[in-house]
Amino acid sequence: YSSREWAETLDAFAELGGEQVWQRGPPFLRVSAVEDLAANPQFAWCFMNGNNITGPSCFDEAAARIAARGATLGAWIVYSYQEAYSPSAVLPCLSAGLDIHIKTSREFFVALLNRNATAADACDIAPGDVVDVLVSAYAGVDSKALLMAEAAKRGMGVVLGMPGIPGDPSAPWSPDPGLMPSYLLWCARVFADWAKRYGSSPAFVGTYQVSEASLSVGSPATLVAAYAAINTVWRAQFGATKAFVLSPYVDVNVAQVGRDATVAVHVANFELVARESGADLIAVQEGRGCAKAAYFWPFQSNDTIGSSDPALLDVVTYLDPSTSPNATFAERFVASTRQLFEAFALSLAALRSATGAPGPLLWSNNEAFEYTRSAPCLPVDLEGNAMQELLDRTSKYRIDWGIGQHGAFVSGFTTFAWDADYTCVPEGFSLSLADEIAADLKRPIVTQATLQLAANGSATLAVLGFQLTSAASYRVLFPSAASPSSESGLFVAAASSFDPRYGADHGLSPRLGCGVVLIPAAVVETFGPGALEVYAAADATDDWVAFQPTWVMLEQ
Repeated sequence: YSSREWAETLDAFAELGGEQVWQRGPPFLRVSAVEDLAANPQFAWCFMNGNNITGPSCFDEAAARIAARGATLGAWIVYSYQEAYSPSAVLPCLSAGLDIHIKTSREFFVALLNRNATAADACDIAPGDVVDVLVSAYAGVDSKALLMAEAAKRGMGVVLGMPGIPGDPSAPWSPDPGLMPSYLLWCARVFADWAKRYGSSPAFVGTYQVSEASLSVGSPATLVAAYAAINTVWRAQFGATKAFVLSPYVDVNVAQVGRDATVAVHVANFELVARESGADLIAVQEGRGCAKAAYFWPFQSNDTIGSSDPALLDVVTYLDPSTSPNATFAERFVASTRQLFEAFALSLAALRSATGAPGPLLWSNNEAFEYTRSAPCLPVDLEGNAMQELLDRTSKYRIDWGIGQHGAFVSGFTTFAWDADYTCVPEGFSLSLADEIAADLKRPIVTQATLQLAANGSATLAVLGFQLTSAASYRVLFPSAASPSSESGLFVAAASSFDPRYGADHGLSPRLGCGVVLIPAAVVETFGPGALEVYAAADATDDWVAFQPTWVMLEQ
């Protein structure tokens, strides 16, 4: 991205309420052979004599420097992120004759990373040490630096992507124990570079780890240990001034993980991440976009998926063609996203109470895509900051639905991914998702309601939600006591009071408000058994019933 492109993107994002941009870091990637590295066009001009290809390559020189010290060359590593590093930060061993810095048609950074060293003695290589060689190239435009500058102008935050944890070749979702020492050395150098270049920028607010832990069956312990090790390096550089951000994912899809992926299992793994990783913020991936979880209420468990979420049924069927069109939520999912997030919030509150420490914030990472490919979004970002797969975009209706499902339990939301899920206009759509949101930006979204009966038979309905200042009235559909088989009754009223600081005062999203509706005793006595459907309507002409309600179960 150029400065102009970042400016346009950030302005469009801010108009929708966007406050921070999170970036995904590239992998710390092992290359099978140096010949593959030398054949990569990005590194083809990495020669010690500049563009003179008759001279030794940087690869040959690095290998020679390791051999001259009696050490063993471990692995060749590629790190491609196009950052204009400060050589003194990422190549601290230049003066010791170890690291290599070359400027030709590109700027090359060659770091010799001793697996047996720490950041304090990184320039000491002794006989018998194992040294990995990392190569990174810069072609002249640092998009991250441009983003930081433009974000600072707008009072927005940037969470930079730290290096991705190297995967074990025999178990790709687990860290590679052999590479972790050199990986941590490289992290220390990258963090030192960020401190030097961005440390005084108000836009630089934290870092995000792209290697994501599963909260489902199995234990994320090895990945959590890696998080903790990185966090130690991060705190050594920044202390508590910048956030350390993780985004683990849920999976309660029976076809993928079986019925052992219970809420309790997810909570136990979430608590491990919260206790041991050192994270300041955990943005749990909701799983709805890729059908790892679903939006439904407990009393809807035996409803067919297609009856309320036909787009999800399409995803489930795409991933498992044997799926029956009449499959129910209970048949395909162990729990709903709402049940999971409520449980995470409760466990985090218990952890804070037990330790006396604030612990990490809980956010929801809402997936702005459908895992189908009927009209996918382009472009695909191969570097991984944005969408790496050809997937269909979703609708504002579903984004609002997700906010309503999780909004009563979280401190904030992030969403994946702006480019291209929010910006593309694929076949069958007349607007991008961003434009669709902008056209309906002030719609009130309800997320939770509680009913409290008074001694005189009246009731107080407290409704939590977002943008409730736009709610002209609340609509309550209720089962009729007189005619249980008939259509629901309808009660309409404006809020008697509104608390715009409810979220801020309760450790939740500062955008979460609470509207209070008074229901007369004459209406309450007509309630039958079942559930109240609570909607918020923007005005008298609003098609409020076309949007998702929140529910209140009534006493039998």
